[in-house]
Amino acid sequence: MAKDVIQICVVSASKVKENKALSARQFENWLASSSSSTVVFEACMTANYWYQRAVAHGHHAKVISANVVRAVRQNQKTDANDALAIVQAASLPNLRLANVKSRYQQQLQSLMRMRELTIKQRVAAVNQLKAIMLRSRGPIKGSPINQPCQVNSRILPGI
Repeated sequence: MAKDVIQICVVSASKVKENKALSARQFENWLASSSSSTVVFEACMTANYWYQRAVAHGHHAKVISANVVRAVRQNQKTDANDALAIVQAASLPNLRLANVKSRYQQQLQSLMRMRELTIKQRVAAVNQLKAIMLRSRGPIKGSPINQPCQVNSRILPGI
């Protein structure tokens, strides 16, 4: 599933009826106008969104791991071959589905990742500052820069 084009593969009675590319708007319209069916997505950055849209239009939606699709794909990696591999993978017995997050869970995950990144960047900046100060003057006895990060945050509030 790409950002601009969504490849759909419609299968009925084990026969491919169509395998074509649609824009996001066309895909939304296709979901709205299609009768209730099973819609399977490969796990990717937009899979949660389209899963929720498919369910909102009355479809039974599933998300499967990209690793499973990769293992099933038989030919070159193209959108059409990927769509066909998704259909084939969805019919495998004992297929484990990927976890689908609600909008709230996605927001929480984003906040947690942003927090983790901020902490890593802060620690890196403090360590770099320590290295610069040690390189320029050498260690200074009793210097607050040699204290743990919590002390540094009071002394250097901008970091």
